[in-house]
Amino acid sequence: MNEMKTLKIMDTGERKGVVQVGKVRFGKGLVLMAGPYGVEENEGRMLAIAQAAGRAGADLLRGAVLNPLPRPYSQEAQGRLNLRALGALEKAKKATGLPLLVEVMNPRDIESVGRCADMLQVEANMRNSELLSEVGTSGMPALLKHGFGSTLGDLLKATELLGKGNSNIVLCTGALEHHTGLDIWMMPALKRLRLPVMMDASTSLSNGNGNIAESMSLATASGADGVIMTVNYEPDGALGLRQFIELMGDLRQLSLKVAQIRSEAGVHNAGSEPFVVDWTIG
Repeated sequence: MNEMKTLKIMDTGERKGVVQVGKVRFGKGLVLMAGPYGVEENEGRMLAIAQAAGRAGADLLRGAVLNPLPRPYSQEAQGRLNLRALGALEKAKKATGLPLLVEVMNPRDIESVGRCADMLQVEANMRNSELLSEVGTSGMPALLKHGFGSTLGDLLKATELLGKGNSNIVLCTGALEHHTGLDIWMMPALKRLRLPVMMDASTSLSNGNGNIAESMSLATASGADGVIMTVNYEPDGALGLRQFIELMGDLRQLSLKVAQIRSEAGVHNAGSEPFVVDWTIG
C-alpha cells in the first residue's frame, strides 16, 4: 500500500472513475464484455458469437488476434498478428454495432489493431515498458490487465507508465496464479486509483476451480465495475443461447441489488458489480 503514496497518478484530481468507449461508460453502471478467448478466423462463427453476446446484453465485444508461437522464448515471443482474425472481428463489430476490445502485445501492431478496435488491452508487465508507453501515447482507451506472476506493485507501476499519455484507463484483475480462484484481494487498493476496475475470472472457471454462482457472488461483493465473459462457439454445446441470456439478466439484477445495498450502507464510488464466466453457445 505504501507504493501507492508515491504514484503521481494518485494526485490526478480530474480522474472521476469514468472512462468512455463509444457509448459505453465504464464506472457508470454494470459493463458486460464478452467474446472468444482464442483466435477465431471463421467470420460466420465470429459473427454468431458477437450476435449472441449482443442479444445477451453485452456492451462490448472482445476478441483475440494473436497466434501463439511454438517457441515462447524466441525474439518474437509477443505473438504474431492474425490478420484474418482481425478482419473477422471487424466484420462482427460492424454487424452488431458493439465496440471492440483487442489485446496487443507488440508496439508494431498498435496501428493495425487500432484501425478497427475501440479499446486496446495490454498486460501490466514492466518488461512491456515500451508497449505500455506506446499504448499510452496512442490516445486510445486502454484496458490494463493484471497478469499471472505480476504483483500489485507491478500493476501500479504499469498504470503510472500507461497513464503518462493516457487518462482513459480501465484496470482489470481476474484469476489468481495457478487458477485457484478470483483475485479479489486487489480490489480495495485498485479502487483508490479512481479508475474503473473490471473482473475477469474466466481462466479460473475454465480449469474447474469454482462455479458460476460462486464467481458471481465473489466478484459482485468485490466492488468491480464490470465483468469479462469468455464466449466460445461450439455447435454441439449442451448450453443454449436462452440459458446464456437468462444468466446475463440474472447478473444485471443481482448487480443492481448489490449496488442498492452498498449505497444504503454508505459505500460510495463502488461502481456496479461484476463476475466472469466461460460459456458455450449452441
